[in-house]
Amino acid sequence: MASNSGEKEKKQPSVDYAIAGAVSGVVARAVVSPLDLLKIRFQLQTAGSKDRRRYAGMLQSLTRIVREEGAHSLWKGHIPAQLLSLTYGATQFCFYEAMTRGMERVKIIPEGGGRGAVASRAGVNFVCGGVAGCCATLVAHPLDVLRTRLVAQATLESKVYSSLSHAVGHMWRNEGSVAFFRGLPPTLLLVFPQTGFQFSIYHSLSFMWKQSLGDNVCSHWQM
Repeated sequence: MASNSGEKEKKQPSVDYAIAGAVSGVVARAVVSPLDLLKIRFQLQTAGSKDRRRYAGMLQSLTRIVREEGAHSLWKGHIPAQLLSLTYGATQFCFYEAMTRGMERVKIIPEGGGRGAVASRAGVNFVCGGVAGCCATLVAHPLDVLRTRLVAQATLESKVYSSLSHAVGHMWRNEGSVAFFRGLPPTLLLVFPQTGFQFSIYHSLSFMWKQSLGDNVCSHWQM
């Protein structure tokens, strides 16, 4: 029974993983969007500014934003943020599954449960995860820039962008295409190890869990 489910899992198309990654990203983004907005406003608030005490703490900041701008303002920049989550999640999972399956076909990912095999598998997952994260970042970075600018402009005295489409046109006309990729190099340097460790640790722990508990636990969860 367990072997049949394993075969089905291996044959599962990459698009399924892409959909799973996209949906999970959308749900997570919707939940944490107010915290993301707070993070950006705190980062842009400098000690020398005249309203440096505008945001003094999380509860005070949330209360002030809701009072002055309305509850909906906690989700400012939410549309590009959701597009970012969809694009990043789907691209990352799709690239990761495609690369790991390619590694399996050419026998780069070793079989067995020995320490050497586990270590090699962890290294492959780290590289595949890091590359997948960088590919997803390249695709989704323009949306991240748009999201940040839309959220950040609330701290300015006058708004620069009236909508997402206006922001795209304004940036393209005044700054060129390079504007959509500002901050990309440090982002890639952050994403590669972060995503690599994420996939490597997850799959290593999952593999060791299955190896130590055997087929009985798999059959138990399937029931």
